[in-house]
Amino acid sequence: MLAGPTACGKSELAIEIAQCCRGQIISVDSCAVYRGMDIGSAKPDPGQRAAIVHHLLDVREPNQRYSAGDFAHDAVVAAAEIRRANQLPILCGGTMLYMRTLLEGLSPIPKVPEQLRKKAIELVDEIGAPAAYRRLVQIDPQLAGRLAPTDRQRIARALAVYEATGQPLSIWQQQRAKPPLDLKLQFVALIPSDRDALRMRIRQRTENMFAAGFVDEVRELAGRYGFDAEALKAVGYRQVCQHLRGNCNLEEARRKVYEATCQLARRQMTWLRRLAPRSQLVVDPLAGKTAKMIVRMID
Repeated sequence: MLAGPTACGKSELAIEIAQCCRGQIISVDSCAVYRGMDIGSAKPDPGQRAAIVHHLLDVREPNQRYSAGDFAHDAVVAAAEIRRANQLPILCGGTMLYMRTLLEGLSPIPKVPEQLRKKAIELVDEIGAPAAYRRLVQIDPQLAGRLAPTDRQRIARALAVYEATGQPLSIWQQQRAKPPLDLKLQFVALIPSDRDALRMRIRQRTENMFAAGFVDEVRELAGRYGFDAEALKAVGYRQVCQHLRGNCNLEEARRKVYEATCQLARRQMTWLRRLAPRSQLVVDPLAGKTAKMIVRMID
């Protein structure tokens, strides 16, 4: 299992390992599960997908929900299918909640009624993320300490869970079930040591996304599913939606996408450092020869 921040080269590394070890790749990416969200999620291109079989791409429409529980179930099915083919399952991505689910199991959080979930999202939209975050600090300071004040989606979810159960989400998260994969996971934490180099890669990826037609991709998705579709609240998509709604010009949107992606990378790195003690290997994906080190570990 390869876990690392955005733009660190995870996908290319996973493909290289799969070619060396007769593997297939299971995507651990909460954006890549959605159809049509190709450019903004840096989904593998058709050539890469033709060379190596990829799983858990394009499994939902952008207006459909896809939870960590859905991911855990689908990852188990995909891993079993790959093992039956006598190949190596390679889990790769940057959605750290999914990674933690694989390592530690799911928390037994009761299902939140849809009307409460929508009510919490509407509240965050109405009063703004900073004000909603201040409410979260009052009811769940432990969780608030792990979230950015601008993380609208997770703030709304935490408020909805509290409204539905009367218990802070952090209390539920402390309870863990058995990890879903009945496999011996070899966990590789990809932690770049050169932050400036990672930011340069994020900047280049942002430029490449816009050059490849990212705005048109978001425009088409918003036209089909509406600006309020759950998936369009993801990093990058949310900022371009702001541009398409007339709230900022194109250059401002480009800057906001870059800044939000850097913030995402910092959050991912924080998660990774917490999970690193569970890993079999911690490597710098920007240092070179990373694939050889991982292949040696697998062998």
